[in-house]
Amino acid sequence: MRSLPLLVVLLFAVVVRATAAPTLMEELLANGAPQRIKTCGGLYLTEELPKLKGGFLGLGYRLGFWALPRQELLQGWTFEQINDKEVAIKSSLGNYIEHGGSGYALDSKDTTGWEMVTPMKNPDGSWSFTSRWNKYWLTADSYHSLGRHFLMFLPEKSSCGYFLLEPYTPPVTPPLMAELLANGGRRRFKSHNGLYLTFRERAFYKRNELVVTIKGPRCFVSHSDYDQGRPAYEVDTWEMLTPMKNDDGTWSFKSRWDKWLSGGGYREGQVHFMPENKRCERWTLQEW
Repeated sequence: MRSLPLLVVLLFAVVVRATAAPTLMEELLANGAPQRIKTCGGLYLTEELPKLKGGFLGLGYRLGFWALPRQELLQGWTFEQINDKEVAIKSSLGNYIEHGGSGYALDSKDTTGWEMVTPMKNPDGSWSFTSRWNKYWLTADSYHSLGRHFLMFLPEKSSCGYFLLEPYTPPVTPPLMAELLANGGRRRFKSHNGLYLTFRERAFYKRNELVVTIKGPRCFVSHSDYDQGRPAYEVDTWEMLTPMKNDDGTWSFKSRWDKWLSGGGYREGQVHFMPENKRCERWTLQEW
């Protein structure tokens, strides 16, 4: 009977240990689950493709990390533990936030030092992050345009250096996109008149759950000036296309400027972008 109080004490200790609150690092890592990162003005950290030019002093950095209004795509982030005190912040596309040149938040495929940040939980429940270099603070208060801020590392923590974490459920790839990207996305494009889009075969590259680019051996299809379809050697906004499958099994592609890729809209045998999805804007896709 004398051993009973000792047994009760041991059981109590086990219960207390099992229900102990998670550590700061455990809370941040969330068992590897993706999270939204909310900043000032109700904006969310987002990786956006294609990268857009942004920044001060005319430096012309192409930036992929932004603070944008809430959306379903490309706003999932995970925290990867580097050591007892540091983490790296990883996007849903596998890129890390890097403390880049002039303090810009750039993207990196590896964690070599510039991507490592120290998390700190603020009294209001938000989080802040300092980089390894000079303890600069990650912020999202650099204005680019209405509803769009770019990320920077600054020497002082601003009001946009406080981040709230929210659960994030990644969207499911639509069956339409899965069909389009089958076999590596490699396709021949046959127009209504039997002519084929050149250069030879083209392939689809997924940019997010709704948008693709069309790439040939050396360049991308681009919605250019005067609605002409021209080659582009890097991806920007003009190369982003939303696919649509028509009732007859053909495919159509709408640019971000709300016009459709056409195989003869203005002139037979030439590629343009037209305001309506009619016969010339419907493509038969053939595998190769």
